[in-house]
Amino acid sequence: MTLLYPKFILGLDLGQSRDHTALTALDLVYTDHGLDHVSMERKRWPKLRLLFAARLPLGTDYVLVPSHVKRLIAEVQRRQPFGASSKVDLDLYIDAAGPGRPIVDLLRSQRLPARLQSVHLTAGHQAVVHPDGKLTIPRRELVANLRMVFEAGNLRIHPGLKEWPSLREELLNISLHGGQAKHDDLAIALALAVWPATREFPKLLETNPY
Repeated sequence: MTLLYPKFILGLDLGQSRDHTALTALDLVYTDHGLDHVSMERKRWPKLRLLFAARLPLGTDYVLVPSHVKRLIAEVQRRQPFGASSKVDLDLYIDAAGPGRPIVDLLRSQRLPARLQSVHLTAGHQAVVHPDGKLTIPRRELVANLRMVFEAGNLRIHPGLKEWPSLREELLNISLHGGQAKHDDLAIALALAVWPATREFPKLLETNPY
């Protein structure tokens, strides 16, 4: 049995002239493995599900990005288990490097029903939350974290996801250090959503023992 936990996380990787802007949306579910007869508690294990992944066309004006994000949030609200009018636990992690900062400001002005977190990818050694609220994450850590969740079998892809072939190719070729010739926008958008989930639910990095 799968128990839906009403938490959703979105990742937004803002492209530039040669890269797409990419959006992903995850939700969190628990798989139920029955009763532990020693502790008398339910044996449950967290898993992430990729519900949505999309690239915006190259050259899409940045001022149009908020409308795409709004549509995705509306779709997430329709999917959540307590009805579209219920409050949604929703986080949006945005790659705010380069042209990202004004887009973050624009998104904040839209008063979206989501907690917005700007992220800057670095070549550093550890993630840091700065006094102004900015989050810096080493690219190596972001990508390695995504790989660990996949290898643990705790990230499911929604059947029929249109962008899965492109995303799969990106995941096979993504570099820990960046600077690659091929696109990695979908993979980075997914990694941005996966990273905070693993901080809140560390078992996502482990193999289900049940």
